[in-house]
Amino acid sequence: MFILFSASWVIMNSAASFYFSSTPQKEGEAAVMQGVKYATRTHCGSIAMSSFIFVFIDIINTFLETVQSNSKNPCLCIIYLILVCIIKCLQKVIEYITMQSFAFQAISGDKLMQSCWNGFILSLKHFMKFIFAKVIAQGFIKLGTFVVSGLTTYVMYLIFKIPEFMLFVFLLAELIAYLFMSAIEDSVNGILMSYAVDCELNENNPKFGSPYFHEKL
Repeated sequence: MFILFSASWVIMNSAASFYFSSTPQKEGEAAVMQGVKYATRTHCGSIAMSSFIFVFIDIINTFLETVQSNSKNPCLCIIYLILVCIIKCLQKVIEYITMQSFAFQAISGDKLMQSCWNGFILSLKHFMKFIFAKVIAQGFIKLGTFVVSGLTTYVMYLIFKIPEFMLFVFLLAELIAYLFMSAIEDSVNGILMSYAVDCELNENNPKFGSPYFHEKL
């Protein structure tokens, strides 16, 4: 989880550096190595703490599911199921807030708790933009993952002619494609948070962003 969160942080920082180094007249650059440096040194503790909280909740969820599956008391089973649902909802909320805090922290460099609050408030102010972009990004991820895994499976079948292994090839290709395609969602989140901060600093009149970005505004 720490590695996944670190990768998300670096992607968001790269997206933010691209946004704020761009203007309506020219495109900027994404400082990827700067993001790696900050993620492994300056903000390593914040990423580690977020990973620990997420894994801790996941452990509680797994424990409750195990107890519920082994329980023979119907009333206890219902109680455990309710608790599992609550924990899963809490996990989704924490995951959302964590991603917003990473996006804001990648821009401001603030501490974790302050970034959680500021990132969450900004995402609420621009709620519809965030939700719309998230839905579009997830649609691209699912479509891209399916196309890549399908084409990979088809090409491998044409080469090796072994139908028995095609399911394994498809699942492996889908996993690898998803790991690469999921970077789109982190990039979109980083760009949107940068846009929200830009609007806050310039009274809803963004000054940064690439020429293409301002054309679409």
